[in-house]
Amino acid sequence: TSNTRFTLFQPAAGEVWRLTGAELEETAGSATKAGLLEMFDGSDSVRLLNESTGGEIEFSPIPNTIFIDNNVYLVFDASSGFGAGETADVKCSFIRVR
Repeated sequence: TSNTRFTLFQPAAGEVWRLTGAELEETAGSATKAGLLEMFDGSDSVRLLNESTGGEIEFSPIPNTIFIDNNVYLVFDASSGFGAGETADVKCSFIRVR
């Protein structure tokens, strides 16, 4: 469903993970759609990847050090065009730091 944010990875309290690679691809459906991979703190987000219909986007290794914890975690935002049967694949790799 469009305008829906899905939590992808929220570590347990006290854990810290480093995001080392990510890939985002819309995989099914015919609607024009866009999806965002974001860091989210419960109210504000920082966009890491923005993918629109017509391909996939990836970055690996991550050009900057990005840490994910229980307070700032990884989400997928189905920003537009997602309806019934519309899907996306999100693949990420992490290293546990703490």
